[in-house]
Amino acid sequence: MSTHGTIGRVWAALGDAAVAVVPAGPDTWTIRGSGPDGALHTRARLEHGWLALTAATGQHTDKASAWNVLERNAALAGGVRLVLAAGGGLALRADVPLDDEGGDEGAAARHVRDALAALVVASHGTMNAPSGTINAASGVTLVSAMGSPLAPAVLAQSRASGWPVEARGDAALTVDLGVPGWIERAVVTARGDGTLAVTVPLGEDAPRGATETSRRAVARLALRLAGLVRLVRTAADPSDLGNLGDRGSLRFEVIVGAPTGTALGHAFAALAVACALGAAEMTALLHDEAVARLYLQHHHDAAMPQAA
Repeated sequence: MSTHGTIGRVWAALGDAAVAVVPAGPDTWTIRGSGPDGALHTRARLEHGWLALTAATGQHTDKASAWNVLERNAALAGGVRLVLAAGGGLALRADVPLDDEGGDEGAAARHVRDALAALVVASHGTMNAPSGTINAASGVTLVSAMGSPLAPAVLAQSRASGWPVEARGDAALTVDLGVPGWIERAVVTARGDGTLAVTVPLGEDAPRGATETSRRAVARLALRLAGLVRLVRTAADPSDLGNLGDRGSLRFEVIVGAPTGTALGHAFAALAVACALGAAEMTALLHDEAVARLYLQHHHDAAMPQAA
């Protein structure tokens, strides 16, 4: 079954759920609908076997709110992340693989429906933020990893992904991402909502109380990476603002719903790409305010990858 055949059947299944799907260009659609959690207006683009779903927020980021983008990412449901929208605003993005279920259009439709629902919930919280800002506390409950034991199947499925995996007690797994020059491993833990968090800590040895310039530069780089790498978001816990010396307070992360070997393999691969593209750079921006200042001078919003 081709990807185009799969997406046609996915749209047919979504149509049964009172969601209108309208062609908007080559391999591009607009999705509109409504539900108990709010209205839906999403743009979908087919990209090499993946469906990229993007919803505008009507918000923007500026000097005062740039770091809040990372705090907001930590609070978003599912695999949703913030990216730059056309015109310099912020949009919400979710990526859904279409070819992972062996041609099972029903499973693909469920994955797309789940992603759309997460976008609606995330958009509702974002739109309730104060005008012109992104507020991590507005309308969203932060879901954290509580150190709960991992289901035995998670270790088996992680190993089925083909990546080198080690168990760390019964509550975490580590994965060697094989990124040259980067020693941090990905860590798989259970979250309070039943999903898995696959994370890579960043800046664990950065000075406490990183400057505002450094935080702005890190947020800018995070938005650039979000437009380039599927699945991965850069997140910071709100309580850690100004205390970046705590390990894990700033991180790359992928949220995995159904822990299949394929889904975990996608997460590990995406994190490896993100680390190769930006982990060392992000650490440098946290350490050196002069480097951060130069970065901000040479990378402005208009030059950043934007959501389609």
